[in-house]
Amino acid sequence: MPAREYELATGNLLMGRFTWIYIYVPEGWSVKLGDAPADVNYTSVVKGVGWVLDGSSSYYVVNLVGGEVVELDLRCRKGVRNPGLLKEGFEASTVNGHNCFIGNRTVKRGLRRKLLTQSTLTIPCPETSRTIEAKFTSGSAPAVEELKKLFPRYRCH
Repeated sequence: MPAREYELATGNLLMGRFTWIYIYVPEGWSVKLGDAPADVNYTSVVKGVGWVLDGSSSYYVVNLVGGEVVELDLRCRKGVRNPGLLKEGFEASTVNGHNCFIGNRTVKRGLRRKLLTQSTLTIPCPETSRTIEAKFTSGSAPAVEELKKLFPRYRCH
């Protein structure tokens, strides 16, 4: 499937640039900054690249052709946390050579408690000593499924 890579990063003039993760989206899709500003608690430089070790950020993944919008909430935590045994509702996968877990569920949001589809990708990355959690949430289940197909291409270091 043809896809485009996006580097999700944050930074400032004083501290420099720090990367959350590299993601892929299908052709015709784009990634936009979310409503909440990035909150960075800890950073580190590994092999010459600055990484966010602890913090959170939000983005929108937008289908420019079909109009679907998928919320992307990122959370990084210091240390490698393994979710443990594969629980019911979780799928095992691989990202950047690491075993990762994909959880799927429906959530209710908003004033009218609308049902949304949520897919959570958890990547324990020993290379950068952090655990990355990316939550994709949308009212369009096919849009989330289309993005899930590209999870194995993501890069965490």
